[in-house]
Amino acid sequence: MLPLLQPLLFLLAFGGGLSALVPDAALGGQYRAFLYPGILLMAVQAPAVSVGFRLITDRYSGIVRELLVTPARRSSLLCGICLGGCATATVQGAVLLALAPAGGLPYRPLLLGGLLAELA
Repeated sequence: MLPLLQPLLFLLAFGGGLSALVPDAALGGQYRAFLYPGILLMAVQAPAVSVGFRLITDRYSGIVRELLVTPARRSSLLCGICLGGCATATVQGAVLLALAPAGGLPYRPLLLGGLLAELA
């Protein structure tokens, strides 16, 4: 739940605080609805970046060398690490998509299902 605090804080602080400064007519809608896609993408990309960073640091610390000794194929190890990061990102995206109506954003189940599939 901790990685979701930053996107929720951005949505509440920037979406709530700055919405009074930006007129709705300038954006064609609410400021939160304008901010939401960027915050959602930022929340989903953070686990992907951390998986890449973890692979690099594991290589330098020698953990990858220890993993390569196991009887599993190298591609299986890499795919497992990447799919773990993808699953984490998808769950974070699903939680933010589920909180969209609470933020006053328009809710259409078919659209949110398509967004979740794209995020995955």
